[in-house]
Parts: sequence; structure tokens; C-alpha cells
Amino acid sequence: MIRVEAATLEEAYTLASQKLHVSVTELDFEIIQQPTRGFFGLGKRRAIVVAAYNERYHAARRKESSQEKQNDNSTSQQPSTSEIIAANQTTVTPPAPSSQLEAQDMTQKTAPIQEFAEERLEILKKIEEPIENFYREKRSLEEIAEEVGDEVSRLFAHLCFELDPPNVTIYDPNTLMIKFSGPDSALLIAKQGYRYKALSYMLFSWIHAKYGVDVRVEVAEFLQTQEEKMARMIDALEPSIMAGERVQTPPLDGVLFYIAMRQLKTRFPNVAVAIKNGYEGVRSIIINARNER
Repeated sequence: MIRVEAATLEEAYTLASQKLHVSVTELDFEIIQQPTRGFFGLGKRRAIVVAAYNERYHAARRKESSQEKQNDNSTSQQPSTSEIIAANQTTVTPPAPSSQLEAQDMTQKTAPIQEFAEERLEILKKIEEPIENFYREKRSLEEIAEEVGDEVSRLFAHLCFELDPPNVTIYDPNTLMIKFSGPDSALLIAKQGYRYKALSYMLFSWIHAKYGVDVRVEVAEFLQTQEEKMARMIDALEPSIMAGERVQTPPLDGVLFYIAMRQLKTRFPNVAVAIKNGYEGVRSIIINARNER
């Protein structure tokens, strides 16, 4: 039995087989620690497994070898027909046809091999199942929120900004709310929200890819303020939209654009919209109530 550590489970299995000079299928594995990629190097863990010889496999091989030796010994020590007649003076039953003996011998040899093949398939399933399901592990949203809170806290603890511990809560059944507050929290927004957009994109790319949930990032009430601003703009445009007129919003930056699009789709789900691209990522939304989807 040996303990092996590697970057991935596959490398750990291969390394164990090399050290014990056997194939992977001849070993039993116990996973001590699943590998994780971490986040920007934080929380990264290596795979740790304990490998041991598969006793059932080796028992089957020993049994097969023992049966082969017994067959060889019985064949070499079997007295001739004339010797049996001379010793017992009885009628000797002719031996079974060679084809039957070969069939019986083949059955004895293939039985342990078949048993080993079935056991090997079970071992491979046990090895492959944790690998396939590791990143698709289904957990409750409460557990995910707690884990994300710990990882985000460790990440932002190394920044030079003076921030309170990030607060991660459940916003809706498929969304986490991450709130940043503290004396320097406004510095996470920057001019025109550029730093806020980068922060939101970074957190969403990580959390959605790993846990399959959406993320809503709030920094010093910035998101709430922007949503209220877009709601007031849409309130001003609503009479024209309801009258079927063609309406165009002012040029909107990235965060404001996505907020406005979401609110328009919620309040006017059947109204057709078009996007007019400007320079430096600024876009306008064109609404035409007469062109319903």
C-alpha cells in the first residue's frame, strides 16, 4: 500500500501503477483528497490517493495458476490403462473424449478470468464516477453561498483596500448576491463603473462556471442606484412606448445597458428592440412597439 500525491486523479493513478510496477486495473484506490483548481491559485489542492494491490485479482491469478499446476501433475502422474487393469483386475472405463476434457479445462481457466473482468469493470466505474461528477456535484444553494463567501473573503483579504468581509446571500433560487461594503468600497467602482464591470465579470465567470449559478454584485449600493436610474428613464419613455412610437434611449455604458435591457424585457416582453452600437462600447436601445415579436 502506498500513498500518492499528484495534480490530478489520473496522474495519481498512473504514478501509483508505475511505483508498484503493475497496471491500474490491478490496484484498488481510495481517494483521500479530491483535486481543486482553486481561484487564482487560492484554495488549490492536489489529488491524494492510497493505492493497494487488488487481492481478489491476485487470488484469481493464484487460483488459476494452482489449477494449471494440478492439471499438469494429474496428467503426468496418471497411470496407464494397463497398469490399472493389472492392479485391480477390473474393467477400466475409457477416458472421456479429448474435446470434452479440453472444454472442461477451458471452462476452469476462463471462470476466474471472467470473474476478474467483471471486478475490473466495477473498479473502473468507481474510479471514473468521482472524476465525471466532481465538477457537476449538486449541492444546496446555501452550501454554495457559504463556500463562495469563504473563497471571496480570502481573495479580497489580500487587497490594499479597506473593506468589510464580503456578504454572500441568496438573491433568488438561481442567483447569489455578493455585497461589498467598507470605507474603500467605492474604489471598487471607479470612473463610469469600469472597475465594477471588471469585478462583476470576473466573479460571474468563476462562480457560474464552477457552481452553475448567476451572480449579482453590489458595491456600496452602486447597482441599486443604477437600477433606480434606469427605472426612472423607462418610466419617462413608457407613454411613448405604449403609444406605439419609435423610441431610442440615450447612449448607455455596459452596466447601464444590461440593466436597461433586463428591465425593458421584464416590463414590455412583447416589444421588439434593436441595438445601436456606438464608440468605446457605448450602445443605445431602439424600441418599436408596433413591431411585436
